[in-house]
Amino acid sequence: MLHHIYLSVYLFVLSTNVSFAQITNWQVDPTNTTQYQVPYGWEVNVGQDQGVYLWQALEDPANPLGADITVLTMSDFAGSSPAFFIDRLSSTIQSFQLVETKQISADEYHYRAKGQMEGQKVSSNLIFLRDRNAQLIYIASFSALERDYAALGGTAVLYQSLQRLNPFSNGTEPAGVDTYDVGTGSDAWNMQSVEIQNALKAQGMTPEKQMLIGKWMQAFSYQTGTASQDIFSGQIAYGERGYGHLLTFKADNTYTLTYKYNSVSQGCKYQADFFESGRYKMEGRQLVLYPNGYEGSYNVCDKINPERKTSLPTRYFEVYIDQEGKRLVIVGQAMEYSISYETDVNGQNHIQEGFNKTR
Repeated sequence: MLHHIYLSVYLFVLSTNVSFAQITNWQVDPTNTTQYQVPYGWEVNVGQDQGVYLWQALEDPANPLGADITVLTMSDFAGSSPAFFIDRLSSTIQSFQLVETKQISADEYHYRAKGQMEGQKVSSNLIFLRDRNAQLIYIASFSALERDYAALGGTAVLYQSLQRLNPFSNGTEPAGVDTYDVGTGSDAWNMQSVEIQNALKAQGMTPEKQMLIGKWMQAFSYQTGTASQDIFSGQIAYGERGYGHLLTFKADNTYTLTYKYNSVSQGCKYQADFFESGRYKMEGRQLVLYPNGYEGSYNVCDKINPERKTSLPTRYFEVYIDQEGKRLVIVGQAMEYSISYETDVNGQNHIQEGFNKTR
């Protein structure tokens, strides 16, 4: 049964070992199956059994009490709920108790918990997330010995790995990315976070043209609510069930912009796929784009409408870049072909997008 699979996996998940210092070095999942962040030196295992997808990063695979970060994905099923999983944990994990609960919505809960495994006290934090459109459930956790949990980074470890905002961050423990210190941290931040974008705008430097040259990417997943990945497949396509941009600046003053959008509403597809090219100019914080044109198509309820334009207005943006030259925020005029759009305080179309440099 599905919940039996979950419990058997989770009993292994809540195993821990002695660790000595906060995790400071991270890398993108070395298995190339997700965009999760992984502590250097940890081993990542990925598998699927009877419809349950398992992604797990282990501090020490040879130690049955090794710390871990785990994500489980499964099809939604009748009777599933946050209370269902908590009840099963309470009846299975020794001395299991919830320390704190954060309810984001009816489909998203965050927990801090304590318990015992093999006579050892453990601490853990968990995420329950239901995606009603995809009919999927996600359970994610970070667990460690109680005496080492805070030293490793506390609740911030899980949120750093998944590139999500940490609802437990309150300044009382290491908060990782949630401090919004744009000068340090992971190379692949969730740059769709408005808080991170605004922090970079406040602290960022004025970029020189040379700093822009390269590929910049961002993606937003409606499925996970934050990061640039699809948890279930581990694939990134500039926003699986979401949207994203790949922006390339070249040394010869030309640029290209790929825009993708992919969503489903009431069983109806809403997709867009466009490619734009042109020239650009940098003047202080101002980025000016001179588009040659764009082409692509919309797919609305399986009706595909191609579109192509060769006469486009010049667009103006303000640009902010971090001290390391790895993160970028662009504020300015929205693309004509975007299904998803934003408006400013005056009701005018605009975009404020955050990017990570890929190379």
